[in-house]
Amino acid sequence: MQNLSRRSLAILSCGLMSSSTLALLAAIPAQAQSRFSDTQGIWAQACIDHLASRNIISGYPDGTFRPFAAVTRAEYAAMLGKAFPNAPVVRAPSTFNDVPSTFWAASAIQNATRTGFLSGYPGNVFQPNQNIPRVQAIVALASGLQYPTPSSVEEVLAQFNDAAAIPAYGRTGVAAATAKQVVVNYPNVQFFAPNQLATRADIAAFLCQATRAPGAQAGAHSVHCRCSNCFPHCPQSASGSANFSPLSRCGADCPQPQ
Repeated sequence: MQNLSRRSLAILSCGLMSSSTLALLAAIPAQAQSRFSDTQGIWAQACIDHLASRNIISGYPDGTFRPFAAVTRAEYAAMLGKAFPNAPVVRAPSTFNDVPSTFWAASAIQNATRTGFLSGYPGNVFQPNQNIPRVQAIVALASGLQYPTPSSVEEVLAQFNDAAAIPAYGRTGVAAATAKQVVVNYPNVQFFAPNQLATRADIAAFLCQATRAPGAQAGAHSVHCRCSNCFPHCPQSASGSANFSPLSRCGADCPQPQ
């Protein structure tokens, strides 16, 4: 095996269902120069650059992306609108007491709620400046993209060592998104960390997965999701997924690309 220390790698760890096992997805060679000054070589670089090229996400005037910064509900609403511009309207418009018409994301928030991605809170508030936790970000995707509920929610969630920490309202959505290969856990694929605030890198990874998942409205494929896409020489199962033991790493178990 080639010495991976000589390469710049971005490690994308996605929650997958394949033959009832959880597979850790690919180590991605990060060969291209990142669009942003602070994302070169980080685990989500490929997704960040891909989504930026499609104008789904953007950086800051100083040339940074700030991948480890938290994401507000308003910011997430704006990203969802750009990622899924053709999502169907499923709800009547809502008026939130804390989102005036002059608020920068008022239109995006209306769109995200009308298309079923996000909802408000009791008291007719949206809390646009509240940082969004990972569980809410994933549940939003499962809701807006209308992912079907797995036959056994608890069986799917059992793949996560911290499944008990997933709140009741989010269990069905997280299971549905996991079955659709949208959940991304980094650095440890066994821990979903539901109540941890989602970072901009997390959100990029979620959206990267969701825009390539069957049923996504965007229609474009994200980069480097399955192990076979990264390392074509990996052995394949009948279902087309890399045939690994649970939690294997493509970078450790597959031949390196020549």
